[in-house]
Amino acid sequence: MDRDQALNEAQTVLTDESVDDAAALHRAVEVLSDAHPAWSWVGVYLLVGDKLILGPFVGPDTEHTEIPVGTGVCGQAVESGRNMVIGNVKQYGEYLACSPSTQSEMVLLIKDDGDIVGELDIDSDDLDAFAPEDLDALRPLAALAGPRCRRLAAALS
Repeated sequence: MDRDQALNEAQTVLTDESVDDAAALHRAVEVLSDAHPAWSWVGVYLLVGDKLILGPFVGPDTEHTEIPVGTGVCGQAVESGRNMVIGNVKQYGEYLACSPSTQSEMVLLIKDDGDIVGELDIDSDDLDAFAPEDLDALRPLAALAGPRCRRLAAALS
């Protein structure tokens, strides 16, 4: 599956209300991971209070199932209210290592009605693996994922 097909399939599943929220988000991260071999970990964190709670993901297990807002790249993205692309995580002072092989990370905030409700977190074992075009291509998916993340986060609070 190429990148455009993956984006289309992820959009389709995220708009299909017959698919439950967790399954839709899992399928979306699954197709993104399959279409991007350099992306070693693709997952969703849900914002619940002042913590990010691990949602559906594809990749190696992580001990970071809860991340306080303000901690690491993920927590700082929420705290600052902005997406983050870190080309070399080893040079980033606040990096939380999920895997020793991770070299770069991209975090795209997921919003619903203007509120941050989660984030798409993507790691790569390659340096500088992400470009601004990657963020641009994923923004529509983040918008579609917003209501689903809000519902899942509400169920956890």
